[in-house]
Amino acid sequence: HSIISTGKDSFLALNLAGSLCRSTDGGATWKEIAKFAKKSHSGRLAIASDASILVSGANSSALMRSSDNGVTFQEVDNAPDGITALLSGENGLVTAGTESNGLWESYDNGLSWSQVYQTSNAINAIARVNKISWAIGGKVGRYGFWPVTVLLQKGIQKQVETGIVPINYEMPFDGISTIVIEDGDGNRVRNLFNNQPRKDGKNTGFWGRIGFHELLVM
Repeated sequence: HSIISTGKDSFLALNLAGSLCRSTDGGATWKEIAKFAKKSHSGRLAIASDASILVSGANSSALMRSSDNGVTFQEVDNAPDGITALLSGENGLVTAGTESNGLWESYDNGLSWSQVYQTSNAINAIARVNKISWAIGGKVGRYGFWPVTVLLQKGIQKQVETGIVPINYEMPFDGISTIVIEDGDGNRVRNLFNNQPRKDGKNTGFWGRIGFHELLVM
């Protein structure tokens, strides 16, 4: 269900039954190091910069943490509920995406947490580009597919500074939208996106080195 690399030929994996297993031979063999009671579709893993193991959705807890290489786990009291994604970074930074209350960050390897981006949409995956956190998420049916390919990012000014240019457009009604790039002669150079359902009113997309993505504005 969730697997991460912890070093050369070393992995941690959490399966649907709640078994946390370790492999030190590139996945050839596995050893169970912990067993959790968990729902079948919960549970994400991360290794913090201090080598702590973080497990979400285990034993009805928002987050469990081990500082002894998986020998024992303790519940993190103030971690956000409904964690659906975890991403560890440098200098103690860990980012968590949730089902219904946005992005959270910890600056002490998962011991304490603060909300940094609020949205009612589920966040299913997160990544970090140029020290900026991005998330993919949405709501079932809202965009016609799941997970929705929407990037949530805090700080529009940071997007501009990193070479990502905002493109604003307005929909006259709820419907299907296509945005393209044309040259001076009216020839289509590239489709930014095709036949995507959009809501009536103002919408914002971003064009940059990573291509075009929709920013979900709540």
